[in-house]
Amino acid sequence: MPKNTQVKSKKRVRDFGEVFTNEPEVKAMCDLISDDMYSNLTKTFLEPACGDGVFLIEILKRKLAYCRDERDGLKALNCLFGVDIQADNVEVTRRNLLAVYKEHFPDANNFAITFARAILQNNIICDDLLNPHTETVRAWGIAADEGYVRYLKKKQKIKSPKNF
Repeated sequence: MPKNTQVKSKKRVRDFGEVFTNEPEVKAMCDLISDDMYSNLTKTFLEPACGDGVFLIEILKRKLAYCRDERDGLKALNCLFGVDIQADNVEVTRRNLLAVYKEHFPDANNFAITFARAILQNNIICDDLLNPHTETVRAWGIAADEGYVRYLKKKQKIKSPKNF
């Protein structure tokens, strides 16, 4: 997707509320986060509507600045999680993050690249985190409180699971 393009189509905006954040705004928002969050390679980031990965890319670039080698780069990559409701966005995010990793470590061996792909396959997924009943929400242990579930039931007419 070209830089500074916020909308892929009016239909996607209407059906999914999909509007992308431009790179300058992403950089400005990431500047608000302490460098300690980037220098600690094990600090975790979750982007619940990752789109084409522009936030995760910026975070990865900042984390990679503190990496000594490919192994540190894999640690940094392994702490990034992204979810998007659109499968094409998930694939673009995975490709974009892998490209950043490979660009930063141009001499990375095949094992490191394969491992990076596996991390991205596991950590960047297609799902709907606004729905507290999805497999990802349950598997990742992201709990919705009762008030949020009541709100969603009113808005979306969804059934609450027995444990809520």
